[in-house]
Amino acid sequence: MSIKIMMIAGEASGDIHCARLAAKIKELRPSATLFGMGGTLMAQAGVQLEYDISDSAVMGITEVIGKIPMMLNRIKGLKRIMVSREPDVIVMVDFPDFNMRLLPFACSRRIPVVYYIPPKAWAWRKKRAGKIAKYTSAVASIFPFEADVYKEAGANVHYVGHPLLDFAQCSLSAEETCRKFGLEIDKPIMGLMPGSRTKEINSLLPTILESTRLIRAEIPECQFILPVAHTIPRDIFSHLDESIKIADSSQVYNLMNVCDLIIVARSEERRVGKECRSRWSPYH
Repeated sequence: MSIKIMMIAGEASGDIHCARLAAKIKELRPSATLFGMGGTLMAQAGVQLEYDISDSAVMGITEVIGKIPMMLNRIKGLKRIMVSREPDVIVMVDFPDFNMRLLPFACSRRIPVVYYIPPKAWAWRKKRAGKIAKYTSAVASIFPFEADVYKEAGANVHYVGHPLLDFAQCSLSAEETCRKFGLEIDKPIMGLMPGSRTKEINSLLPTILESTRLIRAEIPECQFILPVAHTIPRDIFSHLDESIKIADSSQVYNLMNVCDLIIVARSEERRVGKECRSRWSPYH
């Protein structure tokens, strides 16, 4: 009998991690039926998408408020799917403010829930660890100290390591990367990373482009490369100067390897992580 696994991810990073998990499940259990909410990579890995996340990533309170009706409808829809399709297990990946609204309902239906990359209760809103412990069957933690926090809260937690260690690697040499993207290895290369959400890009890209203008005035030979997240439509960048090369984010580690400097979006999560660094210094 085929196992039915419901998978729920809500952002580009969750789509990446959940897709890798789905691919491994399909490798081990080819007959498994995978369905739920996610993005392009999950679909490519064999997950039947009930909801596509390309329009659900949000940034800032204004955008959050505007997406609340859609998010609530999706929560209701996913609950209906739990009832109609009766999954054997639900895998939730990150996206805590959304996923945690589904936990009590899944528990009431006696559906086991595995939470992969759980909320960062060690950094803020620590009470979430108790709720996760109450409503999940297992927690797959990516940090050793995080596993300790969830263990103390009573969760069935397993430290599985950070997924970036598996794929944050270069597949090309610096010379091969430069040839692939038309870059000159002996001239300065700058990476531009304005974010993985549409509003984030709309907000930051104009400032980043002004920076490139100033840099080019001082360093005329400087080259610019901009990796684009798979959740972002390319037409957002159609107005860019041809001197700024566009690349798929799947090449981001190869590109980072050849960059002399990178301008990166600074998220709230990174800010909180920095504030917690002194406390968790052995793991940073």
